[in-house]
Amino acid sequence: MNQIVLVGSLAYDRILSFSGSFSEHFLPEKLHQLSVGFLIDTVKQEFGGTAGNISYSLSLLGHSSDIVATLGSDRAPYIAHLEKNRIGTETISTAEELLTAGAYIISDSKNNQITPFAPGAGGIPYTRELDLSSRKVVLVSPTNKEDMLLFVEKAHGVGVTCFFDPGQQIPALSKEELQRAISFSTALFVNDYELALVLEKTGLTEQDILDQVDFLIVTLGSEGVRIATKENDTRIPAVSAVAVDPTGAGDAFRAGFVVGHVSGLSLELSSKVGATVAAYAVEAHGGQNHLPSTEDLSGRFTASYGEAWPL
Repeated sequence: MNQIVLVGSLAYDRILSFSGSFSEHFLPEKLHQLSVGFLIDTVKQEFGGTAGNISYSLSLLGHSSDIVATLGSDRAPYIAHLEKNRIGTETISTAEELLTAGAYIISDSKNNQITPFAPGAGGIPYTRELDLSSRKVVLVSPTNKEDMLLFVEKAHGVGVTCFFDPGQQIPALSKEELQRAISFSTALFVNDYELALVLEKTGLTEQDILDQVDFLIVTLGSEGVRIATKENDTRIPAVSAVAVDPTGAGDAFRAGFVVGHVSGLSLELSSKVGATVAAYAVEAHGGQNHLPSTEDLSGRFTASYGEAWPL
């Protein structure tokens, strides 16, 4: 039985690159009647989804996971990809009547992204039984909200560490659902924009959140990571990277952080491991194409932070 459970999505990503800047095409006074077209430079299809991306980076770090997600009738290429990368598929559910989820990710020259997402089979709640009682971490990332809410409660019910990462599903969750999920979680993971959405939607302050969780992780892109606890607010600088595609960088960070956590590292060291893995993710297209070796990670970690690789 794997010690890490990933609740999230498995999707085929269609990654579209736009050489301009979104900000140049949106007129603030016309947002109420938006009609904008973008001339796309390149289109690539990749394997994606939050659970897929995180499990991929976990595998690079030598850790297995159980994936709570549903694939559709077109699942064969994704299953083959996971198995090729030594990622277990035993807990993945299937829905023959639907296609696998699809994300259409438009990235501009400043690494901003717009992502329409078609849930497909991933919109069906997970129905298989999965024992959580002896796990170390349950990471709940964006998927259908029924699974997100259910597994936060299940992890809380058996006293297992639960990292809640609502991400793109923040708009789909009600105020009460968000508040309840946060109250049942060990930690909340968001980027700075998502944190603002959570605070606005729930009416909570950051201190209110910290009164309920052990810690708050806020990713800041090239500015690094902020770790907030009841006692401290710590900044971890990013690892310098030549950005090619930001898709999956947050998922790579979460994978590195989770490995650090289950290995008994501090919040700061776990974040530094996550930031190192994320640097490789942004230097490759898609969320599952980076291939750093342990030696690569170790050397880059030491060059960035002046410390020995802790894993």
